[in-house]
Amino acid sequence: MVDSPVKFLFKSRKPVDVKQLQHLPEEVLSEIVKESNEKLSAQFTSHMATEQRGFALAGLALAAATTSISSYLSMTKDKTALDNLVCAYLVFSVGMIASALCSLFSVRPKKFHIPGSEPKNWLLETWPANTKKNLKTTRLEQLKITQSRISSNEETARRKAFLQISSLAVAFLTVACSGYLVFLGG
Repeated sequence: MVDSPVKFLFKSRKPVDVKQLQHLPEEVLSEIVKESNEKLSAQFTSHMATEQRGFALAGLALAAATTSISSYLSMTKDKTALDNLVCAYLVFSVGMIASALCSLFSVRPKKFHIPGSEPKNWLLETWPANTKKNLKTTRLEQLKITQSRISSNEETARRKAFLQISSLAVAFLTVACSGYLVFLGG
């Protein structure tokens, strides 16, 4: 793959098989569960910041598009307006709307896992058949679920980051194209 600033977005880590942790004592497993939940909590905090950033980018792009559309409409009423300038307003408006859409797609609702479990998950009938019901087995099962949640969250974060980077790229290209059209008209 080409070396790029967004290459991390396309790498997917293989989930760890928690059966490899069976040999560890219960105290160590409890600590791993605690730290895993801390990681989920940090991911959730990061997720919320990403959501806020996405809404801010979308709002900024839509405000710019609205301003540009207003200018475009006022210039098209004036028959002496420069064609390149009118075209620049139109390109800018469309580009900013596309940028806003990328940002809005990045904040659309998607299941994101948070730390902890529900008490109903601890009922004996939810346990796999032929499983020892002790603390060590419980910790291993918690780690399996938590690892799955962490991996899912990382995948969601990668998709959101890609969409937000795309939004910024579209916005920058839009500004460049509109600026070029203004330059041609001047």
